[in-house]
Amino acid sequence: MAVPNPETERSAGRATALVGAVIAVAVLATWLANLPRGDGAGLTAVGQLTGFACSLCALAAVGMMARIPVVTNLMGSDRSVRWHRWASTATVVLLGVHVVTLVVGYAAADKAGLAHEVSTLVTTYPWMLSATVGAVIMVGIAVMSVRRARSSMKYETWLFAHWYIYPALFLSFGHEITDGASFVHSTAPTLVWTWLHLVVACALVWYRLLVPAWQMVTHPMTVEDVRLDGKAAVTVILAGRRLDEYRGQAGQHIRIRFLTRDGWWQSHPFSFSAAPTSTHWRITAAVDGDFTSRLRALRPGTRAVASGAYGSLTAEHRRSASVLLVGGGSGITPLRALLEAFPAGTDVRVVYRARTPEDLMLKSELDALAAARGKEVDYLLGRRNADPRQDVVSPPALRALVPDAPGRDAYVCGRSGFVDAVVWSLRANGVPAHQIHTERFDA
Repeated sequence: MAVPNPETERSAGRATALVGAVIAVAVLATWLANLPRGDGAGLTAVGQLTGFACSLCALAAVGMMARIPVVTNLMGSDRSVRWHRWASTATVVLLGVHVVTLVVGYAAADKAGLAHEVSTLVTTYPWMLSATVGAVIMVGIAVMSVRRARSSMKYETWLFAHWYIYPALFLSFGHEITDGASFVHSTAPTLVWTWLHLVVACALVWYRLLVPAWQMVTHPMTVEDVRLDGKAAVTVILAGRRLDEYRGQAGQHIRIRFLTRDGWWQSHPFSFSAAPTSTHWRITAAVDGDFTSRLRALRPGTRAVASGAYGSLTAEHRRSASVLLVGGGSGITPLRALLEAFPAGTDVRVVYRARTPEDLMLKSELDALAAARGKEVDYLLGRRNADPRQDVVSPPALRALVPDAPGRDAYVCGRSGFVDAVVWSLRANGVPAHQIHTERFDA
């Protein structure tokens, strides 16, 4: 899959904004044309509008995770994940408001009690029972996705439960068409609303199922070698044919599914830790979870399925003659690939933040690549200070370390807290926003 150039990405962004504006205006116009009257009309109107907004946010949340290349490469994978979370949160909040206001509004119109109104809605309105089941599933998934709850369960458990969002949305769609006042008596809004859902569903099936399946058939890939990088990391080398057709670039990531007995059903994102070629890809991961720990047990010859490549942390977005690479923890892996990929003669500074020397990944390679450019890697070791102003990436520390930072393009990768702190320091030191390129591993 081709990676769009910046002009294509800007055009896609404008087109997406225009489509979103048209949809919002159409929804508002349809709602205004069908405002209810009588007792409870105000609450019913709020319920109808929040129902519209809830469905739109749900579609946006699904679209952000459909792995549409123009989306992930336009805004970056970390930003699309954050937008997905915001849209998902908005979906659940709007769902709650939608249910409460409609039940109370309908109860006022029917002059009935709330319990009786709920029973009437669920048992007599078409598709309302399935919509209720869908709503319960959505709320359950939202509860499981709260950071504290999610941290207490395995990723595989959370992922399996998360898949239920798709049947939940399917169960909820019917009542929108059969019970929504804006659709019951109007054919055009019904067709537009249905097609909007079909477009998102088709994009999801195409990019998450059909494209990876086609790539698996046309680009067979196997594990060639597995190497341990001390206690902190493991490197996997993948071999295949015509891998350049993925158009992967240093700084990007791919989603890999290893076809093992206990791992075939799940895919995970991994950044290239070396510049990709037409026959080989290389990924390096910190060993800090069940899945990454199992990477050490992979055997040469194990088949793998990849989708991608994704992300905007690439050399083509560079605007300056010199570059600053700032990595935190495992965030150094895509930066190592970028260090290799920048043309000879490019002035590249590398700053690597880690807790201990044992946590450093790919150190010998980083040192060799930096030495080839006449540079040294700046290793910043130690625990992160709770006060960002006292940390080793604080504005004064960064200014002393890289005084010419405002003249460089800065590539920053790591966990969200680290990236946010570095971006704050860069901006405080006068680095323009358009020269800062980020990727967050846990956005």
